[in-house]
Amino acid sequence: MSLLDEIFPNHTCLVCGGELNQSEHKHACDTCVVTLPRHKRVCDKCGCGVGLHVLVCDRCPYSKWNFTRARAALAYDGLVTGLVLRLKYNSEGDVARFVAPLLAEAVKEHNIKADVIVAVPLAPKRAKERGFNQAGLIARELSKLIEVPVVEDFVVRVRDTKAQKKMTLEERRENLHGAFEIRPPYSVIKGKCVLLVDDVFTTGSTVDECSRVMKKAKPKSIEVLTVASVGKSTSSQ
Repeated sequence: MSLLDEIFPNHTCLVCGGELNQSEHKHACDTCVVTLPRHKRVCDKCGCGVGLHVLVCDRCPYSKWNFTRARAALAYDGLVTGLVLRLKYNSEGDVARFVAPLLAEAVKEHNIKADVIVAVPLAPKRAKERGFNQAGLIARELSKLIEVPVVEDFVVRVRDTKAQKKMTLEERRENLHGAFEIRPPYSVIKGKCVLLVDDVFTTGSTVDECSRVMKKAKPKSIEVLTVASVGKSTSSQ
């Protein structure tokens, strides 16, 4: 049993750790489901939280993104940070099954068009350590709900990169350049609306580099969807 399993056993809420009624077969308590932080308004381009009278964030006017636009189901704040951490280490997929309906709601809310789903791949070293890719788990659960197929192993991560926590956006982009490749047949996304799925959107450097290499296959569009993104947030209460 892992440390996280000891902290959050199966009969506890995946968000706050509170005890659940085992007969209800739920992943989270009602309070957490209602109070999970969401963005009240988002940047038209990157989907990060912005002020009420703001159309785009301070960064996007100066950024040449390779994706069409990005959106997130939740704000990366409060209890969501712990939920994302749990997601990274829950190989059974409980957290992915919990967040997938939230992403499906975001697909509908933001009128996201998708013909195929692609998951952001993990670095080889990290994939070996964990034994699974959390973005892949999310993508497969989301696929069941919105009935859009997942294209497996189309984008691959061909090298490990340095830790990026303290890097600027430009440093992250340089660090990630050449870290991803696409595998034929390119026809799996050519002319199609691609939904690129990951867990968190912070600077956007990872999904942007994935999008850059995918553009070589000439998709119609690339929309990014994550569980959470940074920026201003508000409770849904």
